[in-house]
Amino acid sequence: MKFSKKWAALAAVVGVVAGVASAPALAAPVATPCALADVTGPTGIAADACFGIVNGNIEISSGTDFYGNVLPSSAFGGAFGAYSAWSVLSYDTFLTSGTWSLALPAGTGELVIVLKQGPLWGAWYFDPAETSGTWTTSWAPGNGTGLSHGFALIRADVGAEQQNVPEPATLGLLGLGLIGAGIARRRRA
Repeated sequence: MKFSKKWAALAAVVGVVAGVASAPALAAPVATPCALADVTGPTGIAADACFGIVNGNIEISSGTDFYGNVLPSSAFGGAFGAYSAWSVLSYDTFLTSGTWSLALPAGTGELVIVLKQGPLWGAWYFDPAETSGTWTTSWAPGNGTGLSHGFALIRADVGAEQQNVPEPATLGLLGLGLIGAGIARRRRA
């Protein structure tokens, strides 16, 4: 019994180490944390949460710098969740002279604004989503005027009821079960 427990413990340790080794590397926040007031809504109310400030690049295109690979699911206290549920609403054009303005689709509940300045970027979360507000990038070295780009993310599944679609294998098993039930019924008759 002791022998099998030791092997089970060893297997668990190996499994944890393998899981950690295969996890994607996330950019580590730098010494300057984000401030909620860096991005505010129309009445000056600060963002509900922020993530960063982080050293490195972040883009909307897929690849190594894709926001889904950089923003962890734990961002904003777990509100970011699975990044596949979020989509890009706007890129750069919604940011002008310290203000931002968006046309949100009906039913949008959550919004993330990402700002990139110099070598640093940060992300700010709004729930409920705001259509406009102000932003500052004074958290970067220098005078805060080096904004290179930014984008807005919204929940792709907000406003629509999510429908669960069965997997093909599940449908196949259901079909085989019905065929088996039909054959069993014929044999009894």
